[in-house]
Amino acid sequence: SGGIVSLDAAAAGAAQLRLVSAVQEEMNVLPEEDFTIPFGSLTNNSLLSGLGPGWRMQVQPKGYAEGHIREATESLSINTTRYSAVLQLSVTVNMILDGSTATLTVYADYPLASVLIGGDTPSAYAGI
Repeated sequence: SGGIVSLDAAAAGAAQLRLVSAVQEEMNVLPEEDFTIPFGSLTNNSLLSGLGPGWRMQVQPKGYAEGHIREATESLSINTTRYSAVLQLSVTVNMILDGSTATLTVYADYPLASVLIGGDTPSAYAGI
């Protein structure tokens, strides 16, 4: 109906900062955990799996959180468009074990806004 739809950048940025900070704070207080893995399980041999002396290891989760705001439009019909904005949160955890490193990243989307924008019905339509 002639109006302009836009995301309140200040409010979205504040929500992004609060969510990323909360996740990072929770990650910072994750406790160190001890595990004992039987040596046979590390050999990749199914006959030795679960056998042998235990190898003790400690895991201290370390990582970081990031957030990105994504906006998108999607045509739903001739005269209707959906506008949406989501906060994509990603958490990356770094793992170091005897000189080998691995990184795991998990993503989650949190909706910030979703609006259906309806227009006038056209008097003619030509599908190409």
